[in-house]
Amino acid sequence: MNVSQGGAAGSLSSTTPAKDWRTALQPGEPVAAVLVSGDVTMTGGGTVTYNDGKRILAFGHPMFNLGPVEMPLAKDEIITTLASSYQPTKMGNATEVVGALKQDRHSAIAGELGETAQMIPVTMHVSSFNPDNSIHSKRDFHFSVFVDHKWTPYLMMATLFNSISNLNDFSEEATYRLRGELHVKGQQKIELRTMQAPSEAPVPTPMLLAGWWGDKFNRLFVNSAKLPKLDAVDVSVDLIPQRLTAQIESAWIADNTVAPGTEVPVKVFLHPYRGDRIERTVNLKIPAGLARGDHEILFSDADTLSRFQNIAQTLNRIEDIPQTVAMLNDERSNNRLYISLIESQPTIYSDEKVLPSLPASILNVMQSGRAINHQFVSSPESAHEQLSVPFDTVVTGSYSLKIHVN
Repeated sequence: MNVSQGGAAGSLSSTTPAKDWRTALQPGEPVAAVLVSGDVTMTGGGTVTYNDGKRILAFGHPMFNLGPVEMPLAKDEIITTLASSYQPTKMGNATEVVGALKQDRHSAIAGELGETAQMIPVTMHVSSFNPDNSIHSKRDFHFSVFVDHKWTPYLMMATLFNSISNLNDFSEEATYRLRGELHVKGQQKIELRTMQAPSEAPVPTPMLLAGWWGDKFNRLFVNSAKLPKLDAVDVSVDLIPQRLTAQIESAWIADNTVAPGTEVPVKVFLHPYRGDRIERTVNLKIPAGLARGDHEILFSDADTLSRFQNIAQTLNRIEDIPQTVAMLNDERSNNRLYISLIESQPTIYSDEKVLPSLPASILNVMQSGRAINHQFVSSPESAHEQLSVPFDTVVTGSYSLKIHVN
């Protein structure tokens, strides 16, 4: 059995068993376990060994050795066989769903005819733009993905990568803009935004984007005490035919001496890839309670501002679905410029919690009493995000500007 992407009949777009399921999958006939169905398909094919009219056994070996599982079972038709003394491979075409796979064990897979397996419905909109920002072409994909804490993230990544990398408009210098919505049952909607542009790394941009997309599902499925139920996934990907990146270059303020509670205009300059320098003026509100003395204004990208919190999240395993949903919604986007005030007081980052401007005495108590299974990261400074500015480009870098509060 080899899992592979392949063609499928239109009936495979539905997880409802076909009308003739009672006579389907007789011993010796081919069978397909469905990982992805619809406009994108991915199945694992094998041969039926046993059928008692309701239950079947197939393969005579494991598929993934997952144990208890819920996956659609479909009829399969063998198109050709690739002969090989090492590993002969049958090329099949899944047709109609007739039941559900229930067990994936060492000796065989077992399923039940007439049963329905839960899948995650995915709608993907892929648009290609012209240089003048008009739409060149657009295509919608509708498919369903198998639910498993390890396989679902990978399948989400693979389907996204396959859908966008096979476009005729694909080019090395293209930038990808993604907007996604995850509808988790019983939770608030997860909204995801990012842009991926070519870099010096020897990795295709669609693969970077697919990896980012798959990581969100990995955090949602792996870091939870139970499997979340995704009612729907809706994602839009725009292919823009140029490299859209801009590095923060510098910032300028007319008077570095400011008063608490006032609003001061600040200019920030970004250097885009092969383009004219970008100048943007923002009005920054100086907090009324900001202490007198020297401070810093930090102009940064999302990674710079979130680096300590990201480290803390990798050290701790989030077991609660609402926590994971909140963290995904709170993530900063890489196409925004973030402006923060920096204070010389420590901050604690732990899971999704941020405790800024902690007195040294409290910090010492927390460090001495930390739990082994609940770690945190401390920073010697506190960054208080004041505002963010959206750009239609990937923003990178950082710049600090000194101010004096009188």
